[in-house]
Amino acid sequence: HQAWYLHRLMQQGDSRWHIALGNIRDDATPLLTQVTAQQGEYVLETVTPEGERHYETITSIRQILPWDKEISALVQQGADPCTRVIAFTVTEAGYYLTSEHELDLQQPDIQADLNGEARTLYGALARILTAR
Repeated sequence: HQAWYLHRLMQQGDSRWHIALGNIRDDATPLLTQVTAQQGEYVLETVTPEGERHYETITSIRQILPWDKEISALVQQGADPCTRVIAFTVTEAGYYLTSEHELDLQQPDIQADLNGEARTLYGALARILTAR
């Protein structure tokens, strides 16, 4: 959604904003490679309740950040004073919550974050804020 909104803003002449896209996990590397080959552009399909389809080329992704275990490019981008918004897309499992909706401190990825790694949203954000 953010990419679409920024794309629309850019179409209205405001070129101050764009997206630098990265990932905290290596499982999206094939997707990031493909988006890089497309110079950040992709086609968004929307479908109305009546089944009408609309296609729009989204151009708001201007930079693809390479993944590495230290998420160094992501941290560098987040620490840059020119970066104004840091947003994450997180699936339900990515919050690492218990059935009581509390952070699951026993989860291995959370434990890794607590030991200085950056495997989750929390570890990544901690690194970015520390660098900032």
